Amino acid sequence: MKTLLSALTPLAILTLAIIIAGVLGYFIFLAIDGAVPLRKLISKTALVLLLLSIFPLMHFLKLSKVDLGIAPKKKFARQIIAGLVLGIVILAPLFLTFYSLDIWVIDHNFQFTATIILAKLFKILLISFLISIPEEMLFRGILLTSLTRAKGVLFAISLSAFYYAGLHFLKSKTEIPPDEASLSSSYYLIADALTQLTNPGNLPAFIALMSVGIFLATIRTKSPMSLGVCIGIHAGWVFLIKTNSAFLNRNPSSDWYFLVSNYDGVIGPLVTVWLTLITATFITYTYLRDKSTNSSLEP
Repeated sequence: MKTLLSALTPLAILTLAIIIAGVLGYFIFLAIDGAVPLRKLISKTALVLLLLSIFPLMHFLKLSKVDLGIAPKKKFARQIIAGLVLGIVILAPLFLTFYSLDIWVIDHNFQFTATIILAKLFKILLISFLISIPEEMLFRGILLTSLTRAKGVLFAISLSAFYYAGLHFLKSKTEIPPDEASLSSSYYLIADALTQLTNPGNLPAFIALMSVGIFLATIRTKSPMSLGVCIGIHAGWVFLIKTNSAFLNRNPSSDWYFLVSNYDGVIGPLVTVWLTLITATFITYTYLRDKSTNSSLEP
């Protein structure tokens, strides 16, 4: 019963956020005269509510910054920078593979000037951290820590990765004309978003995102005060993915397109295999390192 309660509590919080977002999103939609699609407002409102829940959850669960893996300020900043570089290094070989296999090709319509490129890169970097900081606080901070306390490390890594992957697919693609929108439309869109979780076409991307969550959670558990590293790595990955899509185009006609998915043209089977290998290597390294350290301490 305790295991079931631990597993379903995050789902209950997510469900509550979605229900509230359905109402708030609709009234925001009315206030702005439908300037932004209702489906986007609901999605963004739910995300904001989840992010705002971080601080009440920390208080309720009695979690400190140390519990979440947040190092002192200077070390935390150094971790983020190191993680950013590491994240880019880890995924760079995959992007080189995508280019060599024509999975992604250069967008010849893009105006490649120094000013445009630098402005674009700065904007992407800012967005990358706006995404990575709250997501890591939520998934590799609060969720991973609370689940570890409840049922242990393996349970926490697996379930936090599952929720992390699932959240990426809670999006409806249905457009509702502004003059036809109603409060019931909000919950139609929510129901439509939930069906994406059972869409078999999303399975390759879901598994790949699970591998992402497992890798980041493994780093966090092997080095408890490493949330800054996780934030940096996550930001580095988002930076590469968004930079890639800003300057290049997908090429679904490539014979190797099956290595990615339609989710974003990057996340897919190749990412799953690559990050699984990286995770296994990291676990092996830390095991041998700890074994060597323990042996040297023995009398």
